[in-house]
Amino acid sequence: MLKVDGSMSRVRRAGLAAIVAVGAATALTGCGTTMSGGENSTSSSYDVADAVTTLRVDGHGGDIEIVTGDGAIKVTETMEYRDTKPVSRHSVSNGELLLQSDRCNVDGVCHVDYKIQMPAKLAAKLSSGGGAIDISGVVALVDIDSGGGKVVADKLSVKNLTVNSGGGAVEASLSAEPDSVAVDTSGGGAKLKLPGGPYAVDVESGGGPRDVSVKTSATSARQVTVKSGGGGIKIQSA
Repeated sequence: MLKVDGSMSRVRRAGLAAIVAVGAATALTGCGTTMSGGENSTSSSYDVADAVTTLRVDGHGGDIEIVTGDGAIKVTETMEYRDTKPVSRHSVSNGELLLQSDRCNVDGVCHVDYKIQMPAKLAAKLSSGGGAIDISGVVALVDIDSGGGKVVADKLSVKNLTVNSGGGAVEASLSAEPDSVAVDTSGGGAKLKLPGGPYAVDVESGGGPRDVSVKTSATSARQVTVKSGGGGIKIQSA
């Protein structure tokens, strides 16, 4: 069964949003504000106490920020909207924590931003549907699809990194030698920093500038593939 522990604080201001999370969450808090231009912002935070091995985020236009830390997984959801409030949900099944927000199908602002603190050992599968993705400190599998948003991946110690940005720029810095890196920006630029080497590097820039200064070897078991479709590509030693 899913359980919510803790209590809601009382805040004497207009726009208080009382939110009950669906999922194994503790210390739930919420607040709401009205921004200029008639746009609204509502935030809620909760902890996830279940045993989790993989984080999966399925968003539609909102930003995703991942940082690492000890203890329970901590999630802050910020809904930004004009007339129609987006719908979000979270659940845990077979060790996977799934955070979802529905597509609004309305004109104007309507999305959910996620800020998540999680243990570094969790694998991450992130889809933002156009929002920016920022992730740091993870040591497990990382699979990213931003749908056009910028991707920044910093201080990763992962064996496998896959990024599809759909046109957004990609910046990735790894602190340990990966087995494989696959980046496809569909037009955006790509900047990678990789330690050690050598790597078997396959670069397709579609006419954009290329700068590969990392150690390379065609026979290396460590594979690095970067496709930009016209954007500049830079791969250098960390």
